[in-house]
Amino acid sequence: MWQKEKRKPLVKRLVKSLRLLSFSVMGAVCLSAALSVTALTKTVKITDGENTTVINTMNLDQNAILEQAGVELGDNDKVVLTETSGNGVEVSIMRAFNVNLEADGDVKSVVFSEGTVADALKAANIKVNASDSVTPSAGTTLEPDMKIKIKRWYTISINDAGKTVSKDVPEGTVAEALEFLGIKLSPTDKLNVKSDSKVEDNLKLKINRITYKTVQSKKAIAFKEVEKKN
Repeated sequence: MWQKEKRKPLVKRLVKSLRLLSFSVMGAVCLSAALSVTALTKTVKITDGENTTVINTMNLDQNAILEQAGVELGDNDKVVLTETSGNGVEVSIMRAFNVNLEADGDVKSVVFSEGTVADALKAANIKVNASDSVTPSAGTTLEPDMKIKIKRWYTISINDAGKTVSKDVPEGTVAEALEFLGIKLSPTDKLNVKSDSKVEDNLKLKINRITYKTVQSKKAIAFKEVEKKN
């Protein structure tokens, strides 16, 4: 009986110890779970033009991130996801925009979210020759509603009053090419082509300078005397 009474405090202490151990284990498990969640949670910074949104998520699926942030994509928009140091993730959204290209009397529109003028020329299937000029330059970064102009240059030969020279002129008409070169025509001069015809590569122009002169000459006129009788 005495031994039985003696065991009661020992059992109580054992039960208490087991309870404490149980709580400790549960606490460790909860802490471990919390640490695991913290380790797996990513801080995502979303940059959409001038707007920035920050969210915390364990899902690194691009569509899931955008859906959680309430960001919608349009056709041809581009998304770039980059993991940074620590638990950081950066998402950059590049919205699509139109670029207009003017060449050969025609205007083409292409859609881009990023790139250069050279990329736009390639997408529009516009061939640029070494002598042509492109504005802005081929390496310029594209911007929304950018206007790109391609000016063609042609090599032509001009025979002016028997003297032939070769010149590079911009696209346009023959009259504009002559004005560009500083070649003036008088009202009496003649061209071998119409002045409003388009310039093209290897065009051969011939200018006939026509001048008029007033020539004065003196000539003795022979006469004879006629004698009349009254």
